[in-house]
Amino acid sequence: MGKILDRPFTRKNTIPASQLREISQKRLQEMINDNQLLALIIKDEMAITMMGMEEFEALRDYVEQLEQLLDEAGIVNQLSETYFETPKNEFMEMPAGMSAKEYREWRKGTSD
Repeated sequence: MGKILDRPFTRKNTIPASQLREISQKRLQEMINDNQLLALIIKDEMAITMMGMEEFEALRDYVEQLEQLLDEAGIVNQLSETYFETPKNEFMEMPAGMSAKEYREWRKGTSD
């Protein structure tokens, strides 16, 4: 994914929007294949408009991974909110000053 995002815009992979109609579809495809991406200049602004299918799939996978990370972060936030909204008296209190053996028994539920 990094190779697309790190790729510089040069004269080889940048064209003015006004020239788009003048370029044949075959030449356009060749430019995309040669450069992995093609930038289009519209009123002094630049936008990535075309890229090869392999690069597009890599970009799509990257976006899906980001969406998954955001979903996971959202779940963590929900769990955190639930945890912090839980009244303290609902949490099980662990007795203080236990030995390791007493702690194991306490965890198993066999201690007094």
